[in-house]
Amino acid sequence: MAEGRRSGATAPSDAGGPGLFERVYLRYRPALIQYFRKRGASTAEAEELAQDVFVRILSSAGFAAADNPEAFLFTVASNVLRDRHRMLKVRAALPAQDLMDASVIDAPVDPERATAARRRSAQVAAVLRGLDPEVRRVFLLNRFEGYSYRQLSAQLGVTVAEIRRRMAVAIEALLRLPDPDADPAHDRASGTS
Repeated sequence: MAEGRRSGATAPSDAGGPGLFERVYLRYRPALIQYFRKRGASTAEAEELAQDVFVRILSSAGFAAADNPEAFLFTVASNVLRDRHRMLKVRAALPAQDLMDASVIDAPVDPERATAARRRSAQVAAVLRGLDPEVRRVFLLNRFEGYSYRQLSAQLGVTVAEIRRRMAVAIEALLRLPDPDADPAHDRASGTS
């Protein structure tokens, strides 16, 4: 299915326009899930991995500018899968005691980093408070409580597609936050602040 559907696919013509993310999401999501399922992910894992791909492309200018957006999308998918395998390998190699190493817990805290982290947390909280309550609820239950899209669908009495839409709205809002590592002087000079 995916190979035939994916061949010759192009990005929507109004790159960067309203609804671009939603159109790309709806068009490529099934193929991404199939890609991850063929590589051993469960359905729930495949949905999460596909979501991670969309988070990455949404935060990258490369997708809209890519000569072959489909190839770009599946390159990102390959990177997401590789990162997942790397993370699982590291977790499996570390004994639980190493994770609770006292030297890490007792490490001095850099005041600037702590201040930046508090500021970023406040920005994220403000964005989440500004979301529609149902969008916020779905996002928090998925990301912080670990509910799958199917579990949320059953619990809230809405379709899985509606859960996906709500997650996309929340992630898109969070990705509009300014990059904490960006140089504010550069942003002002380029007019992107």
